[in-house]
Amino acid sequence: MLDACVLFRLDKCEALPRLKGLAPLHVAASVHAELSKDGPRLRKLLTELRMTKHPVVPGSREWDELARIRGGLFSNQDLGEAESLAVVLVAAQKQRFLPLATFDGGAARTANRLGVPVLDFLSLLAWMVACGCMSFEEADDLETLAAQRNGWKRPSSYRGSVEAHASELRQSTGAAIFDWKARVKGFQKRKGSTTRRKS
Repeated sequence: MLDACVLFRLDKCEALPRLKGLAPLHVAASVHAELSKDGPRLRKLLTELRMTKHPVVPGSREWDELARIRGGLFSNQDLGEAESLAVVLVAAQKQRFLPLATFDGGAARTANRLGVPVLDFLSLLAWMVACGCMSFEEADDLETLAAQRNGWKRPSSYRGSVEAHASELRQSTGAAIFDWKARVKGFQKRKGSTTRRKS
């Protein structure tokens, strides 16, 4: 699940087409609409990526999750991030596990609170290399360009290249997704047992 800030950064760095042919991409419909306002060039790129757009509308399960995330309050502030999380949570209930790719600190903290694995910038670059979208050298070039064009700041733990972090990032992301699946399946199993006892 791709947040708006991910798509904006990749576009600013002329790397959005790199996502073509990757694993199926998902996006909240409001995020897609927000980026589409940026003009025909970006709309064309988004169309070529063939992302699955997920609407969040009143009466849907996604809407219920959005209300839970927002504590029953509605606001347009950070709406794309909240809707993305709502879609992710409903998808997990259907055994479709979509980690959230976001570079927004607030969205990442909310995702962590809800137990949703997050792909940050370096994790996304490592993932793209692993999937054959770019080489490590190209990932390093993109990381440098993001600092110049989109305000990316290296963490203090940065070890000089994406490759130096890649194995650790892939392992931690994989472990987080595995744990997430186990938690969701365990919750659904307990919920099913409780429902059978009540009936």
